[in-house]
Amino acid sequence: MHRILFKTAAFLAALSVIFGAFGAHALKDFVSVEDLNSAKTGINYQMFHSIAIFIAGMKYRHYPNKKILWASYCFVIGIILFSGSLYAIVLLKTAGVPINSIIAMLTPLGGISFVLGWLCMFMGIPSDESYTKKPKQ
Repeated sequence: MHRILFKTAAFLAALSVIFGAFGAHALKDFVSVEDLNSAKTGINYQMFHSIAIFIAGMKYRHYPNKKILWASYCFVIGIILFSGSLYAIVLLKTAGVPINSIIAMLTPLGGISFVLGWLCMFMGIPSDESYTKKPKQ
């Protein structure tokens, strides 16, 4: 399972770099500063949580724990909902398409998913005694 987390993290991190380059070079001439900042927020959160997924994979490799897996799932869902909705809003505004309120509601749901992921990560950290045991091979 940790390999899937590593691959997911790497893929999502690569996408955040691609989206960042797209925003910096292609979008900056077509969107407002406010919309560009929204896109940057989505890109930053995507990269931060991609790294968090990678860390969760490292943690899960040595100390398999369902809470760590749930943290990873929440981070992925958060990236899709939070960052994805910000990207969609910026692109729809750029195309002149009215923003659906459902899309705007996805952003806070993604934020809640991030918080739940961090709480799962917190609960999945083993006690000191667990760290003294030899990791599973």
